[in-house]
This record gives sequence, structure tokens and C-alpha cells, in this order.
Amino acid sequence: MITCQSCGAQSNDGAATCSACGKPLPQTSTMTTSAATAPASPQPSRGISPDAEKAMRHAADQARGVVSNLGPEKTASIAGGLLGLLGAVLPFYVIPNVGDILGNGGGTSTSSSLVSQGSIGIAVMLLAVVLGVGPLFTARSRMIGLAGFGLASAVLGMLISDRAGLSFFGQSMVPDFGIGWYSGLVGFAVLAWVYWRRSMASS
Repeated sequence: MITCQSCGAQSNDGAATCSACGKPLPQTSTMTTSAATAPASPQPSRGISPDAEKAMRHAADQARGVVSNLGPEKTASIAGGLLGLLGAVLPFYVIPNVGDILGNGGGTSTSSSLVSQGSIGIAVMLLAVVLGVGPLFTARSRMIGLAGFGLASAVLGMLISDRAGLSFFGQSMVPDFGIGWYSGLVGFAVLAWVYWRRSMASS
């Protein structure tokens, strides 16, 4: 029912004028009134607080900004550093047992990584890390580029000389190479290319 604001008489819902005085009635219904006065339903609670959500969004924005600012050169240096690091810790080559060499049996071959051999492996691992992240923290400089190229090329020369039989362990025969050797070769080749480009771009 609708109450007339002029005379106070009641009229049916939807009536345009008051049945008693004929004046226009306000177009409000009981459904609208009840919907307006109904209490608001509680919002479902979320699993994280607004502050945590804001922090997560901020971190995601920063991560997107870092990725977009890296570019191909820095991305290649990170990939090369990771491959070089894997090359130092993965099985590098297989050292044959003396019994295997003589054909007498009675022995097994031993898989070895560079890191397990001591200082040389640790130096290669540290070089992979330093050269891999170097372009992220240093400006383009001919001196830094040539230094990085020289260090990466030195490791490449060491890997290739191993392939030629000049091994760290002094074997008179070329050992079998594992995935670590190939990973290190690719990783330091990429690093040498990155630092050569940096030295040429700054000249």
C-alpha cells in the first residue's frame, strides 16, 4: 500500500493518484522499501589481509619491471652463468679404473665433478656466478668487458684442453666426458660472447 502525503489515505501499490484526494502519489513500493531497509549481507572473508595483498601486488610489479628491464644481453649472461655453475657441480668426466684400462676388469669407473676436485672446481663455480650476474650490477665498460671475456675464454681453453687430453688429473688418455663438461662449455661460451659484446659496445 502507498500512503498519500497530502491526505494520508491508503492507495494500492502502483496507483498514480490518491483515490481520496486525486493528488499524485510517490512511486515507491513495499518491495523497494523492504529492499532498502534490509540489512546488507556480510562480505565473504578473504584468505589474506589487505596489507598482504598490497605487498604481493607490489612485489609482482617489481618482478615484472626487473624482467622487462633485463633485455637479451643480461638474460643471456644469467643463463650462461647458470649453465657454467651446473657444469662445475654436475658429473664432469668419468675416470676409468686401472683394471678397466688394462682390460682385466675388477674395477669400476668413477664419476667426478669439478667442485669435488677442490680449488679448480670452486674457482670455476665462483667465476660462473660472478660473470653471470656481472652485467646486472656493472655499467658497460671496455675494461670490464675485456676482463670478463678473458676469464670466460680461460675457462673455455681449460675445457677444450681437457678434451685434447691435457686433463687436470694427468691421465695419459682422454677421459669420458659427462654432462657437466658440455654444460660448462656452453655456459662459458655464452658468457664470453656477452662480455665481448659489452667490450665492443663501449669502445
